[in-house]
Amino acid sequence: MSDLWIPITGMLCITAGVIVYLMVTVRYKKQFQLILKQHLENGGTLSPDLLEQLGAVPTSSRSDLRKALILLALGLGCLAAGWFAGVFNLGAVFGVFPLFLGVAFFVSAFLSNNE
Repeated sequence: MSDLWIPITGMLCITAGVIVYLMVTVRYKKQFQLILKQHLENGGTLSPDLLEQLGAVPTSSRSDLRKALILLALGLGCLAAGWFAGVFNLGAVFGVFPLFLGVAFFVSAFLSNNE
């Protein structure tokens, strides 16, 4: 067997996880839009309280900071695991993307907190 099957399997698992997450998110948003459409067709009004009850709360800087910390920890963990295992390049392949996403969420949390 080739040594490439391990990173290929890892990438396929990550890709499958992202695809499942996107499918669930799209399904939830479709159901949310359908509920709002039915409510408005029945003569209901759209109020902030109703949106809050349905879960349509805008993201806050606190949730961005939470996502940033999780992604930074994941990225640093992948880098450290690659370094300890002696294959830093493989750790960097898996760790750089979540690391940069974490930095982006951290910047987003910082900028939205100052506004």
